[in-house]
Amino acid sequence: MATLTAFTIGPRVTFSQQFNGIEIYIRSPREIFSLIFIPFWLIFWTMGGISAIKSFLGGDANPFLFIWIVGWALGWAFMIYVWLWTAFGKEIIYVGQGILTLKHDILGFGRKKEIQLYELSNLRAAGQFGSPSSWNNNLAFWGISGGTIAIDSRGKTQMFGIHLEEGEAMAVVKEIEPYLLRR
Repeated sequence: MATLTAFTIGPRVTFSQQFNGIEIYIRSPREIFSLIFIPFWLIFWTMGGISAIKSFLGGDANPFLFIWIVGWALGWAFMIYVWLWTAFGKEIIYVGQGILTLKHDILGFGRKKEIQLYELSNLRAAGQFGSPSSWNNNLAFWGISGGTIAIDSRGKTQMFGIHLEEGEAMAVVKEIEPYLLRR
């Protein structure tokens, strides 16, 4: 896709006007505390897990220890994901050619959701703007889910624009609105 114009709003939001739509990049919140704390936490968490695995493989076939190791592995994977998202993540929103695409991207990988524009209604800035400690969504605290922009689709509300300030969220809504189909 050829870019016609590109501009930014705030430190995290970049708009790229295309011939057939608009692409919006929202960089993940760069929480310095998480970027520094998580690697140190992972070092000690890994040492504890290795110790438990050695004990388990050394003949301590305790069922509780096995369950603990499974929980340890899930916690380890989750924290790696949180760190990668914080360091390298971005939301990519594309509106054009009859679809809205929402993608959480980490170094080119990620989950993507496509929604037909005719299914969408009620685009709005919503939520707790810029609040990284909100518990409304259990993953919103980590900055990997939720959002400050909402749009309704088939009776469900889709959220994106994680931890944007109110002005940034309203600017994103303003840029997307002309591409939505009117009913």
